[in-house]
Amino acid sequence: MAQKRPACTLKPECVQQLLVCSQEAKKSAYCPYSHFPVGAALLTQEGRIFK
Repeated sequence: MAQKRPACTLKPECVQQLLVCSQEAKKSAYCPYSHFPVGAALLTQEGRIFK
């Protein structure tokens, strides 16, 4: 059985930064058929953000 981990809590400033990064990533989305751009940002345990 898998171990349950406690949910992490992010500071509002961190959430805002992730939202901005995901919106920036959305600008580079390739969606010629759906015309539905999507962006994502990932925060690592070390504090790095990937988009």
